Amino acid sequence: MSQKPDNPGNGKGSNPDESDYQIDETITLSTDDPVEYWDIDVDPDKEEKWVIRAIARSPRTKLRAFILPKEEVKHFKEGENVWWEFRSGSKSKLKESTTISNDDEEPYFHDGDYVLAIKAEKNGSMPDEFKFSVKFRRE
Repeated sequence: MSQKPDNPGNGKGSNPDESDYQIDETITLSTDDPVEYWDIDVDPDKEEKWVIRAIARSPRTKLRAFILPKEEVKHFKEGENVWWEFRSGSKSKLKESTTISNDDEEPYFHDGDYVLAIKAEKNGSMPDEFKFSVKFRRE
C-alpha cells in the first residue's frame, strides 16, 4: 500500500515550503477556450534543461504543450500558425524535456520573453470541460 507524500509536488527542494516548479497547477477550461498559458522565467543564454509534465484529469482530453515567444500568444489563441521553441505531441499525459535556445531565424526575431502554453483537444466525443494538471521546472 502506498502512502501520499507529506509535500507532494515539492520535487528536490530542501525547503518544504518552496516548490522546485515554476508552474504547478490544476486548471479547468471551457471547451470554447481550450488554451491556458503562463509566463516562464527562462534564460535562453544558459544551457538549462526544462521538464514539462501535464496530465489530463477529464475524460477524452488530449494535451499539447508549446513554448513560444510571448508576442505569439494572440496568434496561438486564434488558432493561427505560430513561431515556437518547443512543441509536444498530442497525448493525455505529457513527459517532455527541452532546452530553450533563443536561436531566432530570419525574418523573425523576438525580445526573449517566453510562455508555456497548454492546448486541450477533444479525443473522441467532446467533454463538457477540460481539466488538467501542469508542472514545469528546471532539471
